[in-house]
Amino acid sequence: GTLAPACPFCSALSPTLSDDLQDSAAAVIARCESISRQQDGFHVCRMRMTNIVKGDRALVGSVLEFASLKKFSRGDTFLLTGFGENPVQWTSPKKISAGAIAYLRGLRGLPESGPRRLQYFLRYLKHDDQVVATDAYNEFAEASLTDIAELKEQLDREWVMEQLRDDSVPVHRR
Repeated sequence: GTLAPACPFCSALSPTLSDDLQDSAAAVIARCESISRQQDGFHVCRMRMTNIVKGDRALVGSVLEFASLKKFSRGDTFLLTGFGENPVQWTSPKKISAGAIAYLRGLRGLPESGPRRLQYFLRYLKHDDQVVATDAYNEFAEASLTDIAELKEQLDREWVMEQLRDDSVPVHRR
């Protein structure tokens, strides 16, 4: 028989940040102001909301505390996504870079699909922040091959070939 490898795009993908933003009631950027250690190894980070990506602008300046087994660092920046109302239920903080904030702002107003949408994500495939690079990849993984093909003149052929040949790049990303 013939061996037919499965499509690497067909592996389970995380929802994209666009998906999370669309489904959420609120999304904010927050900075870790202080950390305290609680019993049982939990670390509590006091976070102040600094920017609103989606939701009520009155959230700026609000403070939340998150307990986690992961260690937080003072000054780190996080994306917090909230669902529901009264009270909003916040997801676990997702550490992001300053570059990710610009990326998140750029998600507003993108078409739902098509090559114009993918054009935005193309420049982020090589981003230093893994949250951003992975999200841009997931946007391509959800796109039609027809839409991707329409970007052929804008694709960096050498970079694509390097990714395909590089064994350190996870198979699903090749």
